Amino acid sequence: MFNVCLYSRALQTRVQSPYKDYKCVSCNINNHIYLYIEYLFNNEIIKTEVFSELTNTNSKIRHIALLYSIKYFGISSIPKHLKNDPFFKIRKECIENLNIQDLIFYLDDVNDEIILKALEVLLERYCKFIEYFNDTQKFKELDTKIKENDKNFKTTPNKFKEIDKSDLESLCKKVTKFMTSQNNQIRILTSKLISIFYNLDIEIFYKLLFKKVENDISGTIVYGLEDEISQVRKNTIISLYIFYKKIIHKFYIKKIHKKISHGKNEDKTLEKNETSSQKNLEQALKKNRKKLGKKSEKKAHGKLEAQNEDQGTKLYKKQKEIYKICIEYFINTINDENEEVRNTAILLFYKMASFSKFKLQDDHIVQISYNIIDSPVTATDLNILGIFKNIKFKSAKVLRECIEKLMKKLDMKLLVNTLYEIFQNNVQLVYKKLYTCTIYAEKEQELINKSFVVKILISYVLSQRLNIKINKNIKKYFLYIKILINQPDINLRIKENLIKLITNKQNQDITNFKGYDGDGIKFMKMFYKGLIRRNLKGIIKLNEKFSNINITKEILTDNAKLIKFIEKIELNRIKRNNKNI
Repeated sequence: MFNVCLYSRALQTRVQSPYKDYKCVSCNINNHIYLYIEYLFNNEIIKTEVFSELTNTNSKIRHIALLYSIKYFGISSIPKHLKNDPFFKIRKECIENLNIQDLIFYLDDVNDEIILKALEVLLERYCKFIEYFNDTQKFKELDTKIKENDKNFKTTPNKFKEIDKSDLESLCKKVTKFMTSQNNQIRILTSKLISIFYNLDIEIFYKLLFKKVENDISGTIVYGLEDEISQVRKNTIISLYIFYKKIIHKFYIKKIHKKISHGKNEDKTLEKNETSSQKNLEQALKKNRKKLGKKSEKKAHGKLEAQNEDQGTKLYKKQKEIYKICIEYFINTINDENEEVRNTAILLFYKMASFSKFKLQDDHIVQISYNIIDSPVTATDLNILGIFKNIKFKSAKVLRECIEKLMKKLDMKLLVNTLYEIFQNNVQLVYKKLYTCTIYAEKEQELINKSFVVKILISYVLSQRLNIKINKNIKKYFLYIKILINQPDINLRIKENLIKLITNKQNQDITNFKGYDGDGIKFMKMFYKGLIRRNLKGIIKLNEKFSNINITKEILTDNAKLIKFIEKIELNRIKRNNKNI
């Protein structure tokens, strides 16, 4: 900090020329200039003469002159020469005014603050999916708004810019090396920014996924998923989801799901990756078609077809390898030690399964099932159920194990609805391995017996899809299954509306829900009224009126804790202490 003389004190109280020192010996002219600009800055006084100080030899004066210029004349007023200024704080202020080439150049800076600022600007300017990282609750909303080739991105129209492919490749080489940086914040930003590389060639994406490739961008995603910081792991799995949605799912549908043969002319990927030798060969065929004999022409065509087929085979194998490793990374992250990372991976994998209909390996399904524990059903549990509803089982043994776990955890309605979808997607396996258990079903059983209800459900699903003989003792209970399947789940409806109320979203008044009774429903309606009226004391008093709720002021004053509390409520366990309520 500068020393302060009598003239300097005067400069701090009024506008006067900084170039008169009145025989000041305690400080120099730079002190006066700095205090002069500082006074103008703080008191919103506009003086164009400040521009001349942008070339001052003193770095602190250049810095405050730059801040003044940006504040009162805009960021476009920054002279170009300052972007290479030796003082890092000045370079940092210039970053927002840089083009993509200069931003890429800044990523080589020795100062971490410069790199962080450059990464932040790149995210703000080019990351179309930035909201994915900011709020995982918005995935459903954003996925309906962000579609392929959607020119009307409703949340932030015309905000995000496109990067030229050559610049994107250069940026990829610079950014990916930061995933092993010692700076935690740099790794956190990098794990978000890698999501913009979905427009690059599949070869580059392949290198991001595997450590075995020897180059600068090798294994970037792997490093992110193995990072010690949970936020890096979470961001990386979100980026991988974006890659899956924009890249992997496309060739999964083309190559694996539909089993389209590789090497066809309509495959655009092959057209893009066509080698120069193939093009030259085609040109030679056209120019010399008359000179070539039929045999020579056939040989040339055969060579071209062999090259296309060989290239198609390699690409197909690479795509299949990418698909498999992507699924494996998600399965591993589903069992991450951090709850937030784990829940995010489960949500995203559920979304992937819903539009890809995976046929998973047995060990993958077993790993997912580890998350089914005997506790109240939460939003994450519903996402796990969504995964099971949208996958195909290979093994009857694994399917039976999952059914047993679900029987212990779920109430009857949710169990029937979940297994109904699972059986619909695995009809052949259910028929071959589970149908026999229904043939010798007991003649009479109470419908509270979940094992018996599962047998009824198996018969019900098979009767809809296959022409088979159904046990008469079971067939008479089909109406009960239909009612359970078609009846709305009041538990979920109430919880969803309470969460919408807390997050200030449009919701239904649950006090108007008719046709439902019970102590749990009574509590939820009184709880809803208390939230509407913001009556915290009244809500806390519900602890005296109902058992098994244990709601506190700490929960009510923290939205995140309140949402978790609502998700874990089990209506069947709530009992009134006084029947006259």
